[in-house]
Amino acid sequence: MKKRLRQLFLITIIAVSSVILSGCYGGQTVTMMVNEDGTGKMGYEVCIDEETYNELYDGEATDESQMEQSGFTKSTKMIEGKNYVCFKKLIEVSSLDEMKEILVSQSAFSKTFMSEEEVTESDSEGFLENVELKKDFFRGVYKAIMTPEEKEEFDSSEYMTDYDMFTNISLSFAKEITATNGELSSDKKTVTWKMEYNTYDFLCYATTASEDIESVTGKDETAPVISGVKNNQLARKTVCIKCNDYSGIKSVTLNGSSIGNEHYVTKAGTYTVTATDNYDNATSVTFTIDTTRPKVSGVTSGKTYKKNKTIKFTDKSGIKSAKLNGKTIKSGYVVKKSGTYTLKVTDKAGNVKTVKFKIKK
Repeated sequence: MKKRLRQLFLITIIAVSSVILSGCYGGQTVTMMVNEDGTGKMGYEVCIDEETYNELYDGEATDESQMEQSGFTKSTKMIEGKNYVCFKKLIEVSSLDEMKEILVSQSAFSKTFMSEEEVTESDSEGFLENVELKKDFFRGVYKAIMTPEEKEEFDSSEYMTDYDMFTNISLSFAKEITATNGELSSDKKTVTWKMEYNTYDFLCYATTASEDIESVTGKDETAPVISGVKNNQLARKTVCIKCNDYSGIKSVTLNGSSIGNEHYVTKAGTYTVTATDNYDNATSVTFTIDTTRPKVSGVTSGKTYKKNKTIKFTDKSGIKSAKLNGKTIKSGYVVKKSGTYTLKVTDKAGNVKTVKFKIKK
């Protein structure tokens, strides 16, 4: 969550960083304008509610100066009934490949909209991932910024009620947009996606080429990739589940309960994780975390016996190996000779039970 939240205010980190720390009403808007000849324009605007801005800066112009030196212009505007102080910069792009690079690379975005010496973040992630951009088509994935658990904590926190932040992405084509999952303008040439604190990936798409988006993109039949754990895996420690998909992850469940795209499982048990992408392709993986060592009977560590001892061992995950003084044995093995012994029993999850004992007849 923290990594993505830093991205949400890429420029504000420098210009208005204290707003992030003290609570604010504000947000950012990325604007794209695509021309028929493959050139275009990009805009970036960051807004802070006027009352908060005035309280924080009390007439100081230092941050405004930094923004203006980077080519931003200051204005005030009303958004949903509230006055905002906004800083906006508009640039020309010579190709759609250049626009795509600015969208997917935080470094490229920073260097484009800020002077190079002011770039403090080296993180490679940009506003969007898996972007495809043509003069008649656009798609991109806005990644989740927090897990469902973090979202619940965020919503219930008394402190976080002081926050009301937004991220908007706006795209304009020269022709009317015929298919999109965003909010269309009255002339149908501009679409806006209004992002919230999403717990899953959001797939943005728009085209002027067809009313059927799949006729342009093709049908996505590739299921999500789940990494960090394999199907039927036995683990003896914490498992970190990661779910990825080119079209974005729509939902992830663990034993039926919603989790984020990245989730740590620490408790012992059997689990099934299911990841579904934005085209309803799904992948499921079942795994078990076993933290219990094998059970050994017949001998006890530290004991000395004066007679033969029968060693037995069991484990719910199954026994991988059992060695007595380095020699492989099976459950039910009888130790007859006097001596010092070390028994090591390992289950299929990797848990090890060690018993050291002696026989003196």
